[in-house]
Amino acid sequence: RISDLRKKKVEQEKLALLVSSLQQGRELLQQKRYTAARKAFNNIYEDAPSGSAQRDEADKTLKQLQDVEARSATLLQEGENLLKEHKGETAIASLDLAASEWPELTSAESARRQSQKLKSRLDQLKQDLQEADAAGTRGNLLEAIDSLAAIEREFSEFEMTQSVQPHIETLTLKVNAIDARIAEGIECFTRNDRSKARKVFNELIREHGAVLARRKIDVPVNVISYPSGASILLDGKALGVTPQEIKLPLAQPFVLRLERPGYEPSERAIQRLPPDLELPGVKLKREALRTVEFKKALTTQPLVFNNVMLVPNGTSLTAMELDGKSTLWTLEKLFDDSADSRPHPLGNGPPEFIGDRTWWFPRQ
Repeated sequence: RISDLRKKKVEQEKLALLVSSLQQGRELLQQKRYTAARKAFNNIYEDAPSGSAQRDEADKTLKQLQDVEARSATLLQEGENLLKEHKGETAIASLDLAASEWPELTSAESARRQSQKLKSRLDQLKQDLQEADAAGTRGNLLEAIDSLAAIEREFSEFEMTQSVQPHIETLTLKVNAIDARIAEGIECFTRNDRSKARKVFNELIREHGAVLARRKIDVPVNVISYPSGASILLDGKALGVTPQEIKLPLAQPFVLRLERPGYEPSERAIQRLPPDLELPGVKLKREALRTVEFKKALTTQPLVFNNVMLVPNGTSLTAMELDGKSTLWTLEKLFDDSADSRPHPLGNGPPEFIGDRTWWFPRQ
């Protein structure tokens, strides 16, 4: 009888332990700690008597866990298949479910990594689409087309990419219309109809300057200098001497330099041709105006030459009437390139007005 009591007590202790293990297993299930839960229910299944409620519950739970594991693997496979069908957005949803079913599974970890990678790429796709739309809004149609084509190649796994091709076709039609207008403007130049050519290109520059810059259109422009005969250099490349008609970039920056012996070089950095597609003539400055100076003061007595009295005064020289009452000119006046008059060519008489200040006695 004592032996029976002891046996009954042991059985009661085992049952209490099984009940406690079942409670712990249930808690692990609620926490989605399926790996630990499966281990716990395996132990219960092995320890519980055959036909007992505890063993039946363990068996049922283990089958449920097998279903969860299979479902996670199925969702992972579905996500990968959707990705092959270029349905990346839907694949993300399937992969997220696979990752959440049983987070500790290897399949769940694989699904989580793939989902994170796809989400990052989807964010990049949306950003690139926004930048392409912004480029199109700014008038950079060719840049927008290039960006959209790159998106179509780079992000083919997403459904969103399917909307790119119609957008490219729309922008291409606009660019084709611009190219037709460019061809019209060039044809006007060929026919020497410069007025119409300027009108066409003015409209294009105003509305589609970015496209013109990418197309690298050159137009004929007269380059003039005073005096003429200056060498023309476009971005460092020699193109003849002034006056001459040369082809200049229509909507791109360039550097135009003019050089002539005896004159200071003239260099202009031009961002874009003016609306009239013409450049003003360049007035070159003689180097003599910049370099002439006296090393020593003049100390000779006044002298008379050609009925003019020349009076040295330090480093200067003054020409006066013979009576000494009026000044005809001074050395400073002769080399003043802002002067609007010059001494009389015969040496006496009233000064003469000059319209062109770049070429007159004694600057020759």
